[in-house]
Amino acid sequence: MRKADARLFVGLMSGTSVDAIDAALVRVRRGASGKYSLEVLNHVEWPWPNDIRSRLLAVMAPAST
Repeated sequence: MRKADARLFVGLMSGTSVDAIDAALVRVRRGASGKYSLEVLNHVEWPWPNDIRSRLLAVMAPAST
């Protein structure tokens, strides 16, 4: 990334409880000093429908202690 350029990234995740999927839109900039800065532009959370959540849980490895 060149200095002063800005890029947009979307990150997706669902935790081990598989209750929802989270999405974040982030702007990453590299300043004149070479340091990067991050700015969260938006964040949303969508609950998984029950049938999809059940299917996801069925294919996950059991938790280890």
